[in-house]
Amino acid sequence: FIYHNQLRRQNSERVQVGEADDAAKFVAFSISFSLTEREQEVLKVLLHSDDSVQVIAEQLLISRAALYRHITSLNEKTQTKTRIGLMQFYYSWRNNAEIEKKDIE
Repeated sequence: FIYHNQLRRQNSERVQVGEADDAAKFVAFSISFSLTEREQEVLKVLLHSDDSVQVIAEQLLISRAALYRHITSLNEKTQTKTRIGLMQFYYSWRNNAEIEKKDIE
């Protein structure tokens, strides 16, 4: 029982640290590529959704055309060509602070 509770607490702490790291990465990414608030909203949904463009547009309360414009803008700013390319670029991107931290360790 004690071991189980300790293991659950450790896993919970790892998730919280991971979420904080993810949030910090998202902020750093947004700043590095000068994303607008709306572009940030679009990127968050793209990163966490497998839904179609129509469904995502409805979630964001914008037209499909507007969503495509935001995705195009994100692609231009990150020099990617597709929605999947954008997502792959985001997940592989590391900011300078992360690189320096990894080099120190």
